[in-house]
Amino acid sequence: RPALAQTFEEISSGERFTAVVNHPKSKGSACDSVGDPEDPDGQGNCNGTRTKAATVLAQWLATDPTGSGDPDFLILGDLNAYAMEDPITALKNAGYTDLINSLLGATAYSYIFDGQSGYLDHAMASSTLAAQVNSADAMGANAINRINSTLAAQATGVTEWHINADEPAVIDYNQDFNPAGYYTADAYRSADHDPVMIGLNLGTTTPVTLSWFRSSPGPDGVAFSWQTATETGTAGFNILAETADGLVQINPQLIQSQLIDALEPTDYAVTLATDAALFYLQEVALSGAIERFGPFQRGQEYGSRIAPDPISGGYSIYLPFMRSRQ
Repeated sequence: RPALAQTFEEISSGERFTAVVNHPKSKGSACDSVGDPEDPDGQGNCNGTRTKAATVLAQWLATDPTGSGDPDFLILGDLNAYAMEDPITALKNAGYTDLINSLLGATAYSYIFDGQSGYLDHAMASSTLAAQVNSADAMGANAINRINSTLAAQATGVTEWHINADEPAVIDYNQDFNPAGYYTADAYRSADHDPVMIGLNLGTTTPVTLSWFRSSPGPDGVAFSWQTATETGTAGFNILAETADGLVQINPQLIQSQLIDALEPTDYAVTLATDAALFYLQEVALSGAIERFGPFQRGQEYGSRIAPDPISGGYSIYLPFMRSRQ
């Protein structure tokens, strides 16, 4: 099924984003003729077809099909895949953020089938690999890359409006098998899936300047150290490891920011058990927006640590230039 992409522009700011709606083949579709029968691990029929569709969709959006000139894309719709299945993993690996998982958590649901709940209906926000951010003279091969989750960073919230999934099918819009007398002209059971609602504050970012990052393997695990030059509205950080299943958070809980707002360097350190060779640092804002830095190779040092003044013992206040979102 082809995707439908439509770009919208906010009148007051001129900021744009592109909404992309798609409905890949269902888990009950017949795909034997194309060599894509039922997946043995429980992902249903046509899982390979849906995964290929997700990969092609991400590639298509990378060409800016509407000519918007803005990297903000929001993939919406019944993608016929649950949060941990291959098609969603393909979109995550292409740089898209699962807003429902990141803002609502693992108990979110928009659909109930045979008494089991989950969400097939998604809101996947684009991320853009920005140009290298050379923080604090971090030049050369080990400069720090900022992965700017452009639209994810502009999401103010997300919710599922539970007007359908919890309601009995006997009252729904489809009267092929239901008595017409049960129908009521209201919002309830207007579909079999719940709608997803997303709030956006277009043009915002998560302003953290990372000056230095290092990972040092040792007998007790990998010692991670990093320094931020500035922080504004930061809740904390996560360490993500690259695995065969994609990016996995390896710290058990959020590493809290030492200062929500900081105009001088702040140092962090944590030791974690991991065999991974590639890592990312994820910043989480108080708003729920996220941003990633990396990738960082195991045992390598990136950027340049800002040292205090040798005489005063303090830091010069660091005021970075405002970054345009391109």
